[in-house]
Amino acid sequence: MANKNQVIGRARVKVNGQLIETAGDTTFDPGGLTREPVAGDYEAAAYRVSEIRPARLEINLLTKAGFSALAWGAMEDETVSVEFDNGQSWVMRNAYAERTPQITTSDGRAQAIAYSKPAEQVR
Repeated sequence: MANKNQVIGRARVKVNGQLIETAGDTTFDPGGLTREPVAGDYEAAAYRVSEIRPARLEINLLTKAGFSALAWGAMEDETVSVEFDNGQSWVMRNAYAERTPQITTSDGRAQAIAYSKPAEQVR
């Protein structure tokens, strides 16, 4: 269990239980409802739900010998788990890749993006 004062600094990402080798700079949006304000004549405390955002995971992958950009790009119906070093964990069900990741030779990384229905927090 992480200290209650610890903020998120690292992420462990798994696809169907297999650990993915990441290189930091993980961005995670669990998705969910988007509320839009609705102004009234005398107050502005009302809102309406305007959309349901998908979960979005953006990671940098290490392009070592076992890395396959095509395998990531082919991802269509996977279970992705994101575990942060402060103890929070999320599951993205029915996740799919946005595209085949772009590979950068200057730092040996590939930027990969996945989406799913809104993620579920598991702890």
